[in-house]
Amino acid sequence: MRYLLTGGGTGGHIYPAVAIANEIVRNEKDAEVLFVGTENGLEKELVPKSGYSLKTIRVKGFKRKLSLDTIKTIKIAFDGLIDAKKIINDYKPDAVIGTGGYVCGPVVITAALMKIPTLIHEQNAYPGLTNRILSRFVDIVAVAFDESKKYFRNKGNVFVTGNPVRMEILNGDRKKALKKWGFDETKKVVVSVGGSRGAAKINEYMVEVIKKCKEEFQNSHDNRKKSV
Repeated sequence: MRYLLTGGGTGGHIYPAVAIANEIVRNEKDAEVLFVGTENGLEKELVPKSGYSLKTIRVKGFKRKLSLDTIKTIKIAFDGLIDAKKIINDYKPDAVIGTGGYVCGPVVITAALMKIPTLIHEQNAYPGLTNRILSRFVDIVAVAFDESKKYFRNKGNVFVTGNPVRMEILNGDRKKALKKWGFDETKKVVVSVGGSRGAAKINEYMVEVIKKCKEEFQNSHDNRKKSV
């Protein structure tokens, strides 16, 4: 089978798509996978680095207030639909999967209108605007959190699947990681992670936590002159 995956802008959309692609290839020996993204998103670097081919389309995110830029964005959106249809016609996918980001819009909508099976995945508790719109057209909506269901109009095609995780993370070696970052394996390690709009705030709060509890924390900077 041929799969077309689309998602971009940030790693939060790209890495789940890569994880899905990896699992497809692992389970289907004859599977073919193609990614669709933009020239400016992180997918331009991350997708080829993960071993997959990437096609790009013209698309731009909408600003919430009306301006001349909005008119330009609408024009680019139509260009994106043309680009998406050409890629789909050329590649002839059996299924199309979107993982978020405005690049998904033209690709998934075009596929849905062409009666190609479609699925979108939402990683956040509060779904992004693109996925909320796309949910009205696709066959299946996969979400990471049960509380996300209430934001979608058609609850019948929404399924809680959790977030796709790459095997290299699941199979990571703790001892090797501790050694790489210069940590003492006899002490506890606290990992702070975040994404999208919440990442900056999490980082700010963790800096304050470390300042207050610095005697209780170990820092790789102590051993390798590298900050965590």
